[in-house]
Amino acid sequence: MIFLVELISIIFDASICIIYMNMMFGKRNTRINFIIWILSYIFMESLLVSGTFIHEILPSSIASVICLLTSIGSMFLITLLYNSNMIHRIFVVISFQVVTIIAEFLSMMTQPLLLSINPNISTLYLNIIFSFLSKFIIFILILIIGIIYKHKKHSITFRYSMQLILLPVISIIVAFCFSMMFNNYLDDKLQILITLIVITLLCAICVINYSVLNSYYTINILENNKMMLDKQLALQERQYEHVLGSFTQQRKLIHDFNKHLTYINECARQNNFSEINNYCQLMQESLANTYNKINTGNIAIDALVSKCINDAKDISVTTDIKMETAIKNISNYDICIILGNILDNALFAANNIPIQSDAFIKINILNNKIGLKIEILNSCCDADKPQKNKEALSYHGYGLTNISDCVNKYKGICDFYCDNNIFHSNIFISA
Repeated sequence: MIFLVELISIIFDASICIIYMNMMFGKRNTRINFIIWILSYIFMESLLVSGTFIHEILPSSIASVICLLTSIGSMFLITLLYNSNMIHRIFVVISFQVVTIIAEFLSMMTQPLLLSINPNISTLYLNIIFSFLSKFIIFILILIIGIIYKHKKHSITFRYSMQLILLPVISIIVAFCFSMMFNNYLDDKLQILITLIVITLLCAICVINYSVLNSYYTINILENNKMMLDKQLALQERQYEHVLGSFTQQRKLIHDFNKHLTYINECARQNNFSEINNYCQLMQESLANTYNKINTGNIAIDALVSKCINDAKDISVTTDIKMETAIKNISNYDICIILGNILDNALFAANNIPIQSDAFIKINILNNKIGLKIEILNSCCDADKPQKNKEALSYHGYGLTNISDCVNKYKGICDFYCDNNIFHSNIFISA
């Protein structure tokens, strides 16, 4: 009977540890074989079980210290199965130890209640109840920590959080009530067996519930990521089409320019200066409608900024442009991603300003010997905008994430934040 109790306890304890590691680190390191991964958890649980024998051999105080150090060491070795940095590993190890101590303290607080209900309850049965009660409390606490940690990266609904936490809470209530329900009608062995069966089922249900909800949550994240990737791809396709259209238009102008000169030369030969004047005005109007408003020599920047000016004018958004650039060390592909996404976000935010006369976009692009500096400010609704850099990345989805990836490729710096209803996008790439 004792062996069965220990086996169920070890399996549930290992399941809790695996769940906590997955919530804090994500998937295990793929370079580590699955068998080694499983054996590592078995080894950890074996070390923890050995603490029982240590308490029988050594004094209580010394044994407690050895067991604590063993638990910390084995937990740290488990963290090496996952990809992370040292600070995160230490935090996970310490937080798990703190959770374990809190859970054991809370479970021990129920001892007076159990003894008041049944003063003749056996020590073995009492230990079983305390052991599994503490594990259910650990399970609840690690779920809360995991939810808080996940919420920093992804939005987690209240419903999902309650579905995760509610079942372990109900399991504690059921296990506690069931253990008291038949204590006056059954002998100790039968009561322990029935209680073990109920607790085993509750443990299994809690673990399965987490697995199902976590899979559902992961699928939702993947679907949202796919949707945002599709939107980002569509945006970049539009940017490329505009750049290509601008390039094609310039080639058309160059191609037709010789014909225009031929006609003007013929009018001049015939002294038909009024026709030359009318024809030049017509050409200026045509150029104003088709040619880029910005001409820096970089076709991607010219096309994207010119498009932004035209789109801003259509929605009554004021633009202020300052540019001094001749970019050579950055590909047009990356320029489209960086500048195109920032300008698209700026137009979207400025268009949502309640008082349209206050909407503006300021573009300052400077490229010199030091490097490339892109500073874009736009008006925004402060209530709808994130205040911190990480929240900004989450708010804008893959747009700012792609910008960050492109900037990092050139070992640059990017910063996004909102202050006083003005959204700041700052990029710097050294020469």
